[in-house]
Amino acid sequence: MPHFYRYRSEDDDLQTHSRTPARSTTGVSSAKTEEAHVRCLGIAGELCIPSGDEKNKVNINSLFYELDKTIRSLKEENEQLRAEVDYLKDICKNKVATSPPPVPAVVQNAADSGVEERLRSQIQSIDSKLGSCQADLNTVKTTSQSSIQQIQTMLESMQTTHTQHKQEVDNALTALANMAPAVKEKETETVSIVKPDITPFAVVFDAVRCEDWVGQDSFLPYTKMNSNVGGGLNMDTGKFTAPVTGLYFLALNVYGAPRDGVVLSIKLNDFLELASCSGVGKASQSCIVELDENDTVGVYVNEKSKLTDTNNQRYTHFLGFLMREKI
Repeated sequence: MPHFYRYRSEDDDLQTHSRTPARSTTGVSSAKTEEAHVRCLGIAGELCIPSGDEKNKVNINSLFYELDKTIRSLKEENEQLRAEVDYLKDICKNKVATSPPPVPAVVQNAADSGVEERLRSQIQSIDSKLGSCQADLNTVKTTSQSSIQQIQTMLESMQTTHTQHKQEVDNALTALANMAPAVKEKETETVSIVKPDITPFAVVFDAVRCEDWVGQDSFLPYTKMNSNVGGGLNMDTGKFTAPVTGLYFLALNVYGAPRDGVVLSIKLNDFLELASCSGVGKASQSCIVELDENDTVGVYVNEKSKLTDTNNQRYTHFLGFLMREKI
């Protein structure tokens, strides 16, 4: 298709007034002809063609039809080129600030400019909202980092406290383990000293606890009896009743939580305090006392005391034995 043709507005007023030259009668007077009606760009015309040649008539109509299509296509292309030229002129004159290249076959008009303005306004609104969201996100991020830092500090403090408590418990257990041989040795020495004076009617008791005890202002009961020769100790009441009059040795050892206090005393006949002990986490006491037959002794626990015992670790002990019977 040729592209050198350019549409002009005067072409719309073009009218074809000429007709096909009249048939020459010279030498063809005997030939029969007929008229063919054709149309191009809305203008009708007539052509004389040999009569009876239908194929020729069809070809002529097809020719003019294709010619009409070609001219119309050239006119549309010319309009597009004009729109592009006008757009380029506007760019040169700085009338269009920033605009994408024109889409083929689309001419920018006032309606398109309004759409462009609305789109630009919506884009600016979206940018503003994105900026606000980014600011909120930064604030949340800063707050989260601060909270995480505080939690980490608290965890480190808890870890340090846990380590200190563990060390205190270990030290207490070590001290108790070191004290046990000394108590055993002292007990052995005491027994060896008084052994010659012990009468055949011996009295020995040793009671322990196998579970924790939360202090109450009362006498301490026991859960297990290691020895009760003479039958003087009652586990339920925690009191020992002297079966005979004589000189008795009494000893007490307790263990509590590392930071809990323990306050206890050995009382005679519910009121008279023979010996007392107190401490943080542990305490022990012993005494030698003259008891009459049917006198009672027991361990009285203050309400603030908390004792720690298990079936495998029986720290609480209340023991005693008859050193010498009074004759």
